[in-house]
Amino acid sequence: EGGPPNIVLMLSDNLGYGDLGVYGGGIVRGAPTPRLDRLAAEGIRFTNFNAEVECTPSRSALMTGRHPIRSGTLRAAPAGLPNGLAPWEYTIAELLSDAGYETAIYGKWHLGDIPGRFPTDQGFDEWWGFPFSTGVAMHSKLPGFDPKVASVPHLLEGRKGEAVRQVEPYTEENRPLIDEIIAKKSVAYIEEHAKGEKPFFLFVSWSLVHHPVIPHPEYEGRSDNGPFSDVMLEHDDRCGQILDAIEAAGIGDDTLVIYASDNGPETWKGGSSPGLTGPFRGRKRSLLEGGVRVPGILEWPGRIVADRTSTLPCSTSDIFPTVLELVDERKVERTE
Repeated sequence: EGGPPNIVLMLSDNLGYGDLGVYGGGIVRGAPTPRLDRLAAEGIRFTNFNAEVECTPSRSALMTGRHPIRSGTLRAAPAGLPNGLAPWEYTIAELLSDAGYETAIYGKWHLGDIPGRFPTDQGFDEWWGFPFSTGVAMHSKLPGFDPKVASVPHLLEGRKGEAVRQVEPYTEENRPLIDEIIAKKSVAYIEEHAKGEKPFFLFVSWSLVHHPVIPHPEYEGRSDNGPFSDVMLEHDDRCGQILDAIEAAGIGDDTLVIYASDNGPETWKGGSSPGLTGPFRGRKRSLLEGGVRVPGILEWPGRIVADRTSTLPCSTSDIFPTVLELVDERKVERTE
């Protein structure tokens, strides 16, 4: 019934299986996550949802529906080295654009940092964010850093058909403000496109909870349990802002919401990002389950039965074919 749904995909960065309350974390970890717990209660929660071991391969699998080895995106290459999706890869954004969707991404890309490999070259109508890991925010602070030798990482923005522009340097100073900006831009996009003639695909690609873990000023000390719990509180609130915008726009019944993490957490002792893998061994970059099994939640009122838990094995690469089935592949006129 009706046309294809709007799709809002929220992807956290380095958030572990055991970090959310609905997966055994939350308040027992000193950082309750009521908004994401509620999202799970209103939709379906997967207990065997799997990502790849690092950011780039996981995002590659999400974007293409293909195993990263087929796309040559096995590892997260440092900024400045050849990396990312080749221009001939067909992304979920291109699929949806060809199916008549408006498309946007705000936040992390990590699938290419040169012209021809930016999000706006791969199916997205617009983008604001950064093309690499959040860790680069600290590069200019490293001993020996010389801007004459290595470029200062920048936040970028662009639109399809136009050159991507530098907005401002990405530094330790603005790092804690990034997800506030992502949320504001995403909410504005929802408000603008909610009543449009075309459905939309919004990729909300958070920077949290990736290191460096520096709480937003409004959240610093709020958890009384250290910086990581502070940013977990912020992450849950930011996701809530997106969900509130969907509800306020009156498009909840017409919108599929997908939430997941791109890989397991960093867990080393003394680290600034001590995520939790729940009952599983391993961490980010490990093929043990703690490195690849992550939260996965889908919500679509009236179409997905609420308060369900599924043990069905699935992964980031399943999102592409699921979306393809939703929009009906017969309606996709692929552009060459």
